Amino acid sequence: MARDYYKNRSVEGLRLVRRSIKQKILVYPRERHTAHCGACCALVDWVTPDQAAVLLNIGVRKIFRAIENAEIHFVEKSDLVWVCIASVRPMKS
Repeated sequence: MARDYYKNRSVEGLRLVRRSIKQKILVYPRERHTAHCGACCALVDWVTPDQAAVLLNIGVRKIFRAIENAEIHFVEKSDLVWVCIASVRPMKS
């Protein structure tokens, strides 16, 4: 119904208003553990591959490929894979 109203109207004298909204979404992992990373020789936060993918805005498959290629530090504990967040950050660039 609204389309029909504007269909035959002249656009003269009208002004187009366009607004852009930028949002920054902060993601805080629920499960994050702090432990020593042997490769970093430091106390670091460990997250799951899913959480790392969300934090970096990349696909989970890319995280698992990096794990398989030993590009990032990881440990397997109780059937879970934990990723060193310090080794994942360089992947963001």
